[in-house]
Amino acid sequence: KDLTELSVLTLNTSFYYKRINVKVALPQSSKPQEKEAEATCNTLMQDRKYYMECTIVRIMKARKVMKHNLLVEEVCLFC
Repeated sequence: KDLTELSVLTLNTSFYYKRINVKVALPQSSKPQEKEAEATCNTLMQDRKYYMECTIVRIMKARKVMKHNLLVEEVCLFC
């Protein structure tokens, strides 16, 4: 049986079990967590992209002309 937000659960107080610890499994909803994780990942990648672009612009404003290999090395030093 599927549980929803409107489901009503009752406790059977006359239930007796020899073991004291009874584990009740709670249903886990993974879809909202996956969407949230994906949104966080996308935001993080976008922020990294902007940071990288700002670093490249800052270096090129200072140097004006630079070979690609040297630019990559400079960016790696700053990031």
